[in-house]
Amino acid sequence: MKRLPQRLVRVSGWACALLLLSCQKQDEGVPVEQPVQFSFHYTAPSVTGGRTEDVLAGAAFIFVKVSDAAHQPVKARMLPLINFNGKLISEPISLLPGNYFITEFLVTDKWGGVMLATPREGSDLAYLVVDPLDISMPISKDEVSEFAPEVVAIGEHHAEDFGYASFTFQYVKTFDFLIAVAAYDSVENKLNLTEAKVSISGPSHTPILQQTIPAATALLTMPDVDQTFTVLVEKEGYSAYKESFTTAQLKQYFSSTENGPLLVTLRMGHLVFWNALGSDDEVMNSLVGPGLSFYNGNDGLNIPANHEYGPAQVGNGITIAPGYYGVLQRAHNVVMTDPGSVINPERGAISCYFRQNISPVAYSQNPYRIFDGGYGLDSGLGVESLDFNGDGLANALAFVFTLGGATPIVVYSMNFDAYNGQWIHVAAVWDRAGINGTTERMRIYINGEKTASGQELGWGTTFGPQVDIAGGNSDGNNIARQFYVDELKIYDYAKTDY
Repeated sequence: MKRLPQRLVRVSGWACALLLLSCQKQDEGVPVEQPVQFSFHYTAPSVTGGRTEDVLAGAAFIFVKVSDAAHQPVKARMLPLINFNGKLISEPISLLPGNYFITEFLVTDKWGGVMLATPREGSDLAYLVVDPLDISMPISKDEVSEFAPEVVAIGEHHAEDFGYASFTFQYVKTFDFLIAVAAYDSVENKLNLTEAKVSISGPSHTPILQQTIPAATALLTMPDVDQTFTVLVEKEGYSAYKESFTTAQLKQYFSSTENGPLLVTLRMGHLVFWNALGSDDEVMNSLVGPGLSFYNGNDGLNIPANHEYGPAQVGNGITIAPGYYGVLQRAHNVVMTDPGSVINPERGAISCYFRQNISPVAYSQNPYRIFDGGYGLDSGLGVESLDFNGDGLANALAFVFTLGGATPIVVYSMNFDAYNGQWIHVAAVWDRAGINGTTERMRIYINGEKTASGQELGWGTTFGPQVDIAGGNSDGNNIARQFYVDELKIYDYAKTDY
């Protein structure tokens, strides 16, 4: 094995930006991936009469395969070539500091046809270069490293002449993006870069990448396919971050764009309320937070609902039992008193399991109040299933915020009737400052997927005295046993990972 005689350190343009970002470490003991670029040395043989510039004009990509010190494959990448002040140089890859080897090195045209190659040691053409493959490739921290192997024109030669089995290869087109994770220090009111676990999955929810990134800006490599990526960032003791991005959106988080790295902010978050809703005893004794009670008022308009329990997602869930309910009456079921002592108006989340057997229909059974809402107890917020147009043809899950604001802020998740007859998980999430750093301030999640969002922020901070849970309006017994609520939880942060 031979070591490449020329090892360059270039600090310019976007490569310099990568270097500076990689140096933003809070903990000097944590290794950080370093940018690595490739060029090549080629001189046209005089006997052929060819010109170097003619060959280089067609060069479009470098295919490079890298192994670690134990000769285990690390990366195989097809890298576009960029003309930098008259010199062809590849886009960078990222490697942790350490010793590596270049085990394959090819230069191709824009169609993937191999034009130039570095011979392997012991091959028929190895004598044409000073350093045949495998070539030692040491990577040091805080440097943008460039390696430039010598290459030979393919001409009439065959792959075997270079020591390759063939010049056909498979590669995955990829792209890089930058990410940094910061933990919010509420005492100092500042953000500190922190180590965190990052998991990225595709549409099938199967993880594509799982790794722990250091307390620094990290460069991650993803397959360049047109799809949605879900980024999950976790750190013990902090609320998780979960957001979905298209390929185009992730590509914007790079040093050459105005966005810079994807900055993830983690906050210490807490489950502040949890009630199983599976029996009278469970209703009155919450697992977390204050116990609930049953509505006992009756002014002719607001009446107590009969209640009962049935098999649910976890144990039992609560529903409205048969009784006499007038079409203009409001049947209230379980009550939370003083919601302002539990719920943070600035940011938070309400979630539960929910099942409706049939959709709400105006003046028959409408709405189904999961957590207050229309005709409820005027808490200032609501999560409810309702007849959207009042004609029984359009069912929506609505998330409503007022809290003393001049105008109710409402987000609707339409076609909610598609879930009829099945248990689902629903969540209403809010953050006045923007959920996970986005411009979205209210969201609805169904079975862990975001189904609706809104950017308005006109809600206030004043809660009403009570919340109606699992209540509704009905003409007679039409609403009885038509919906169930189970496992009600409230968080003091904008939880997005379900």
